[in-house]
Amino acid sequence: GELNFSLCMIPDRTYARVYEACVADFKEHGALDVSNIGSVANVGLMAKKAEEYGSHDKTFIAKEDGEFVVCNEAGVSVFKFSVKSGDIFRMTQAKEDAINAWFKLALKRGEISKDELIFWLDSSRAHDRNLIAKFDKFRDKFNSAGVKFEILNYEQATKKSLEAIRAGKDVIGVTGNVLRDYLTDLFPIFELGGSSKMLSVVPLLAGGAMFETGAGGTAPTLVKELKERNHLLWDSLGEFLALSASLEHLAFFRQKKEAKELSDALNRAVASYLDENKTPNATLDTRESHFYLALFWAREMAKSGGILSKIFENLADELEKNESEILKQIREKDGASVEFGGYYLLDEARANEVMRPSEILNQIIG
Repeated sequence: GELNFSLCMIPDRTYARVYEACVADFKEHGALDVSNIGSVANVGLMAKKAEEYGSHDKTFIAKEDGEFVVCNEAGVSVFKFSVKSGDIFRMTQAKEDAINAWFKLALKRGEISKDELIFWLDSSRAHDRNLIAKFDKFRDKFNSAGVKFEILNYEQATKKSLEAIRAGKDVIGVTGNVLRDYLTDLFPIFELGGSSKMLSVVPLLAGGAMFETGAGGTAPTLVKELKERNHLLWDSLGEFLALSASLEHLAFFRQKKEAKELSDALNRAVASYLDENKTPNATLDTRESHFYLALFWAREMAKSGGILSKIFENLADELEKNESEILKQIREKDGASVEFGGYYLLDEARANEVMRPSEILNQIIG
């Protein structure tokens, strides 16, 4: 159960060339300077379960040796795969309207950001060839909008993206669903040290959006440390950014000035959170970092002069006045083992006792 170094064999069907190109780039150019590099954003093909690689209704287990045959509506075989008994077959698909929405979103992001788009599509793969062919009817729209774009295979796209961020430029990767999953871990790890500090925005076809952050694969280690010595090192930066972006989205679509005020103040609070280094570390844990985020956010709201500023003046004063006592209560059981009555399904009372240990803070914020 201990972490250790290992060698990974990555088959090409899972985009091994992406990682191979990264290793080659680092060997040639050295490590990335995270203080100066740009970033790689992503526009992924996801709508209507496009290219979904784990959906249960598209997953089949072979009951015997034979073939899985995929047919079109006319019953004509499109492709087939030989399988052995017990083999798992997963079928992916992408609907026309989802693909078109993907192209439109890429165009919109390119127009807004002015960053170059890189379509990660390999013409040697049949599925990608179909996507490239469908893109041709959108090509003129991209050109007329002045949006720069390239269509590159995975190795070329990796090299071009690394070249761009080394030069301090931002680029947008336009990818299928699986590559979206890989790259929204890979580049945030290069840029930030983990996907948990990254904001992911997934626009929905009906106009809504999903705002999320990665976990960075750290949950088991963090939970173990929390249970053993009551110290949690989860950095909620990505969640703070997701909350700000969701408030901004609400402000735009519902014309809510209060939501915009909250979003802007939260962005400034996040800047203070980073400037004052209140991210979790060996001496400061997640609960303390959340207190500081609340304090910074309340301060920003109080001095904003906006619609809600008066409401937050008293809250900011109370948090500032009780800072030392709140931190003392949070740290009171630091180092002692704790129990929260489960792993996935927690006992609510125990979880609250562990995660909300300051009575003063609970009284102030409710």
